[in-house]
Amino acid sequence: MVSRPAGWMVNLEPEVGEGRETGLHFKKLDILSIDFDWILNLRQQVELLSFLIPKINNHKNITMSLSHDKIYPLFTHDINEFNLFNVDHHHDFYYDKSKLNVLNEGNWLYHLSRIFKKRINYIWINNTNSDMSIDLREMENLKSYRFDYQLSFIKQKTFDKIFLCCSPDYAMSHEAVASYKIIESIVKS
Repeated sequence: MVSRPAGWMVNLEPEVGEGRETGLHFKKLDILSIDFDWILNLRQQVELLSFLIPKINNHKNITMSLSHDKIYPLFTHDINEFNLFNVDHHHDFYYDKSKLNVLNEGNWLYHLSRIFKKRINYIWINNTNSDMSIDLREMENLKSYRFDYQLSFIKQKTFDKIFLCCSPDYAMSHEAVASYKIIESIVKS
């Protein structure tokens, strides 16, 4: 179990710069990823919906899925750096090392970090009771990572892509699935 204060960060490489194009042909992509299993109660439901609804209004690049590993196609080799903001009850790096040979909803970040080495800045908004059993040495292929408990930690207002998933097999509250259905109806309208 890893113990750390809110806003904990490890920067594995120096920052390159800010913005979409930070140099000649250098492209950054900001991805907001929300797994609704993060919602454990009514308070979190209100907090997440209040955070998310303004971001999805008029957004043109939203992907919705039941499973989190479907985020994989959002990552392409023409991008030099990814800022991944992941709101999720689970870190999705991996939970069972013996199952790493198959991409799944519990290890998609591990696989992405191996393919896009030192190109992913990972910000994980988790819960105080999220499983923190991560071997941090395994995360060395990420460019940087930060963990925090507060949704308000994400100051960014706009994202290039938004990925939303339900994870119904892992959702621990009715509010989680209901929230996904609410957002799904807004996105489809």
